[in-house]
Amino acid sequence: MKIKVMPSFSDIFPDEEKQNIKEYLSGFDKNILVEMAVILHRISGLDTAMAVLLNCFFETSDKVFRRKIEHNYHKFQISNNGDATLLNPLVCLMLIEEIIGGSFEEIRLSDEEVGVNILKSYFVLNDKYMETQNNLNISPDYDDFNRDMIFTHSFSNIDLESGDYYSYFTIQLFKGRELFKFLDSNPETKFLLNKFLEVYKLSTWQDYLLFFLPLLIGIADPLKNISFKAEEEMLDKYKILLSELSLCENSNFVSHFDFVKLREKPIYQKSRTEFIIISPIFLIEQIYNGIYFKLKKLNDESSNDFKIKNLKSILGDKFIEGVLLYQALSSLFYKNKKAIRLSGTDFKNFGFSGEPDYYIRNWNNIFLFETKDILIRAEDKTSYDFKKLKDTLKSRLGKLPNQSQGKGTYQLARNIKHILFEKPVFDKIDASKVKIYPIIVLHSNQFKAYGINHILNEWFEEDLNIEEKYNRQVKPLIVINIDTFILFRKYFLNGSLQLHELIDEFIRLKFNLRKKRSYRDFVREQEQSWESFDEFIIKIVIKRKLLRDKQFFKELCFSLHPVLSLNMNSQK
Repeated sequence: MKIKVMPSFSDIFPDEEKQNIKEYLSGFDKNILVEMAVILHRISGLDTAMAVLLNCFFETSDKVFRRKIEHNYHKFQISNNGDATLLNPLVCLMLIEEIIGGSFEEIRLSDEEVGVNILKSYFVLNDKYMETQNNLNISPDYDDFNRDMIFTHSFSNIDLESGDYYSYFTIQLFKGRELFKFLDSNPETKFLLNKFLEVYKLSTWQDYLLFFLPLLIGIADPLKNISFKAEEEMLDKYKILLSELSLCENSNFVSHFDFVKLREKPIYQKSRTEFIIISPIFLIEQIYNGIYFKLKKLNDESSNDFKIKNLKSILGDKFIEGVLLYQALSSLFYKNKKAIRLSGTDFKNFGFSGEPDYYIRNWNNIFLFETKDILIRAEDKTSYDFKKLKDTLKSRLGKLPNQSQGKGTYQLARNIKHILFEKPVFDKIDASKVKIYPIIVLHSNQFKAYGINHILNEWFEEDLNIEEKYNRQVKPLIVINIDTFILFRKYFLNGSLQLHELIDEFIRLKFNLRKKRSYRDFVREQEQSWESFDEFIIKIVIKRKLLRDKQFFKELCFSLHPVLSLNMNSQK
């Protein structure tokens, strides 16, 4: 990955003096401004962003002006060897915040000018954003400067990138269903679920998930489902939920770090019945991630007699680990009936303290899993300060010098030493013959950032610190998002994907860089080596022509409402 260079205001409009953003946004209908800013955001990840932009914004404009914008951007691309991108999704969201939260003069300008002024407003904000990129706190002569610079930029906004909406929608729907089933079946949380349904005036938890289906079906096309009209039946049934998820023109809106407000309210209300989906990703995340925050808020507001004192522990240990993780990993080496599988609960029954979250031995290959459902504070995530970000991550996923016990990488290193040197009672093995695959399973797209696998592996090797002869038995640490196991469960089950083969290939390509004929080739391969394991698997699936598991989505819909499955045959 390269950090793409973004043009400044003067690159696109070289003959014009930049004005205050309010000067550009005044005089237009706010609904139109929001809708056009949302279109900018939707197309920001497209390779064809310039062509789509010109067609959407300047279809009837002066052809000379269209050619001028296109020419200036092309000139900028050439001057940067093609390593340029027109639009940044993060800046597009900043523009949406600016429009919704701003108050502008009521001077009426022609609709033809709105596209020009929206684009100028974007580049005003983009210039401000670029000024914040100078606080990386990395020494330029540092060996891993390029990697850590790319990681710092990537970590700040990788969860804003569009990726595959359809797959993300399917995963969130699955996790949302599983969470509700857990809440419904667990006596400790049943009351909280009933309160959740009471607050939103819903008859069943299935109704909550069904709210999102008509809004997000077809979302794979970035220019579809930008707005929707709510029928009276929907307005009546989902009045409270729709109100909670929506911003309106008169909202008391203040921008926050990492778009906290837009994440909470990813819909903009144009009128009583008309709405704009601000961000498909933020709306999709309300399906599962949003439930967590809503449950926490309801629990915090409950009286002491009804408050669940250990809600975080229940959801973390009993659901995240006990349900999601165990379900996700059950597909691995499914055909080997002799494979040894031990959960964290099994280890506790052995009297083993500091146990791994999951253990699989497939013949002589041992897979050790630690799962961490963590988020990094928005202030740190968007600070662009590598040292601050690194220290925060290490305190959550490693071991800082002032900590007596570590997490993540430290726990895996400790358990590997136990396997190699202490003859574990939980599995009869010849320690000299095993190969050990240490894996950290994470739950947020933040941790798909470029370079994070290499950074965590460095901490892991420091924590492990064993003789070279044993090092050959221990593979580099691999970071995997739990969504990868869920999304490709079918192919792990039928053997089309084998985890040890994938990891071995990933290590060969990403950790053991071959000598190249030129320095440029080496740098290119090094940059490619920093991609996440999750992105690597997606490329493998595409290369092997393994088709999207459409049946998974259909079965999810059927489990929520049997009639829905009849209309799923056209899903893409």
